[in-house]
Amino acid sequence: MRNRKSISVIAAACTLGCGVITGDLDRIIAIELAGDLTRSLEEGTTLILTATALDASGDPVPDAEIIWRILDVDSAQQIGFTLDSMTGLVTAVFPSSARVQARVDNLRSGPVTVTVTGAPDSLTPVSDTIITLTDQQTKSSPMQVQVLDLTTSPGEVLGLSGKTVRFTLPGGPLASAFLTLADTVVGNGAAVDAETSGTGIAQAFLALVEEIQGSDTVMVEAEIVSENGAPIPGSPARFTVIIGTSQ
Repeated sequence: MRNRKSISVIAAACTLGCGVITGDLDRIIAIELAGDLTRSLEEGTTLILTATALDASGDPVPDAEIIWRILDVDSAQQIGFTLDSMTGLVTAVFPSSARVQARVDNLRSGPVTVTVTGAPDSLTPVSDTIITLTDQQTKSSPMQVQVLDLTTSPGEVLGLSGKTVRFTLPGGPLASAFLTLADTVVGNGAAVDAETSGTGIAQAFLALVEEIQGSDTVMVEAEIVSENGAPIPGSPARFTVIIGTSQ
C-alpha cells in the first residue's frame, strides 16, 4: 500500500518532467532521502546517510544500488569530511560544509548539506572561581567558562559557539539557593544548560530563594561532553560560592 510520503515524492518527480507514468511500474523513478536535508556533526564523529529508491508504484526497491557523492568536491572550498560512496558513511575530520547527493543510475536526489562543527578540546573558567554572595545580594556574579577548539588549525585557538555547558549543584537541590541562567528557576534549580556565545563563553548564576541566616558554602560544577563521549580537559570546572552575612 502506498503511503502519502511516497506518493508526494513521485508527484514531485513528475512535476520536474517525468511525464505520465506508463509501461514498467517496477522501474525506479524517485529517490527518497531519510532525515533532514541539513545534517550537522562534530569533528571526530560519524553519521550514515540513507536513501530509498522508489518504483512507479511508490514502493521501495530494496536491491537498488545507491551511490553517494560529494557535489562540491571540485570547488575551491575544503571538504572537512570523508564519504563512503557505497554506504553513505560520513566521517567528520575538520569544520566545513558541503553538499552530498544520492544517485541510482541516471536518477539523482536533491542535495543534503553536511556541516562539520568543531569539537570541544578544553573547558576553562574565565571568571572568579571563588565568589562571595552576601545577604544584601539576591544573585551571584556570573560563573563563566569558555569552550575552546585547539586543533582546527595548528596554533589556532577558537571559542566554540552553540555548545551546551551544564552547570550543576553536585550535592543536589538546595532549600536556600538555585542555579539560573537569568531570573527564573529551571527544573528543581540543581542544574541548568547554558549555550556558549560566539566566543565560546557560557555562564550561569546562583540565586538565593530567601534571606539566609549565618553562612554557607555552595559548590557548582560546569561540564561539557563531546558528541563522541571523549573526556574534555578542564571539565568539570568548579566554582565555590560563599554565602555569608554582610558585616
